[in-house]
Amino acid sequence: MKNQTPLVKILHEHIEKILKAEKYNRKELEIFFESLEQAEIQKQTILQSITELGKINIERLEKELEISNQDLKLNIDYLKLNFESRII
Repeated sequence: MKNQTPLVKILHEHIEKILKAEKYNRKELEIFFESLEQAEIQKQTILQSITELGKINIERLEKELEISNQDLKLNIDYLKLNFESRII
């Protein structure tokens, strides 16, 4: 199994409980897990790039990471909220 983010790892550990609820089948969960994994990797990549740049430069990040402006802004807002909640 590939390297997983903490959230996806926890979900995988509880996959049988999720399947037992019969709201999702295994294929639907795998698709969801993959999408979630990609989103978390994208956030990590953005955070790493911001750290390397030393600032948030939307235009540069957009070009270097090949991420849409909207996705980039949503991810940055998420990262800001996550960071602020850890400080408080």
